[in-house]
Amino acid sequence: MRCKALIPTEEQEKLTSLHRADTLDSWVSRFSEDEWGEISKSGWRKRQKMYGAPLEALIRGRGQIPWSDEEREDLFYLINNPEYRHQSGHFIGHSDFSKIAPELNKKYHKGEEVRTPKSVRNYTTDLRRKNKKKTQNS
Repeated sequence: MRCKALIPTEEQEKLTSLHRADTLDSWVSRFSEDEWGEISKSGWRKRQKMYGAPLEALIRGRGQIPWSDEEREDLFYLINNPEYRHQSGHFIGHSDFSKIAPELNKKYHKGEEVRTPKSVRNYTTDLRRKNKKKTQNS
């Protein structure tokens, strides 16, 4: 007869959880904060190398919504559309992200402010940097 059968499942799960937390605390307390940080990073690197980075899960875990391919295509269209560029002032001819962000929100996020002008600008800048690196390495 197994011992687990003597303890109800819910109580067994609670005891297991407490035991694991206690074991982890005693194991972690052996290391300084910097050492533990390095151990965590090395574990992350190994998992990433083996399985790849679950980017969508990471993005959603930060409370953000990943860009869909269609949304990205529309972003490039709007960036290149003269109607969505500054018409006057110091930034004349540059993309007007305060016009682009609401368009993307209206079309892809039911009007909720998911994309802000700043986030759209940052995303565009990141894509340009990555594209520039690719062309330099080719």
